[in-house]
Amino acid sequence: MTRSKRGVVAALVLGATVFGVASLVRQEPAAAQDRGAAAQQRETAAEEREAGAQERKAGAQERKASAAKFEVYQDKSGGFRWRLRAQNKQILATSGEGYKAKRDCLASIESVKRAAADAPVEEMPAEGVK
Repeated sequence: MTRSKRGVVAALVLGATVFGVASLVRQEPAAAQDRGAAAQQRETAAEEREAGAQERKAGAQERKASAAKFEVYQDKSGGFRWRLRAQNKQILATSGEGYKAKRDCLASIESVKRAAADAPVEEMPAEGVK
């Protein structure tokens, strides 16, 4: 290759390199804008998740405030019993038996809570009806 051709090739390579670097430099602000937009989207998504969590918590507290409650009491014979009472004071369920120890009565309540949480509804025929 002649000296002049080498000079032209060198100039072309140098020019391409300079142009490539220049184009990268020009693209960096755009890339920075993209990073800024992505950061803004992440921040917005985090705020939306937190707002949703607060709404769910408020709803759970509202449901809890209006939920039925278990009452533990002693019957006439000294045994412990429980009843499930609605907010309107209506009795929804009872233990059906007395327990000698209060801890046994409380264990019965926990058993009902676990069993009833996912219990299916089963329709039964009326007794004495054919």
